[in-house]
Amino acid sequence: MKGSETGFTLIELMVVVAIAGILSTLAYSSYESSVREGYYKSAQGELISLAMALEDARQRKNVYYKINGETAAFSDQAPDSGFFPEDNAKNYKLRLVDVGATHFVIRANPIAGTTVAETGFYELHSSGQKGWDRNKNGNIDVDEQCWKAKCN
Repeated sequence: MKGSETGFTLIELMVVVAIAGILSTLAYSSYESSVREGYYKSAQGELISLAMALEDARQRKNVYYKINGETAAFSDQAPDSGFFPEDNAKNYKLRLVDVGATHFVIRANPIAGTTVAETGFYELHSSGQKGWDRNKNGNIDVDEQCWKAKCN
């Protein structure tokens, strides 16, 4: 009399491993897109914080820059240097790309070698106009004048 053997066949194990692989791939890609979306929101928040600091400085000085040409919010840096000591973003570098007595344009450029390096820059104007260079051509085109994946 032969005893009954229990266990899994090789085919059954391969099916289980394949299903586990598919599920983990789906979960990882979903996780990765959520993390990337968080980085986008962080850059947008940094731009808004910087805009608020510039607006606060304008309220106090009535211009976005001082008489000697330095920015009012970041008095130790010239406006064309594009560097802010308060910039602590790990994925984007904040830059002041244009400033005048009554206007400014700030930009969050993705840092090379990061998860968001190939996403294009975000931009915010003192007028409130937003832009995201999704096609990475170096300009904010008409269909890129928002921070959403698709502008209306």
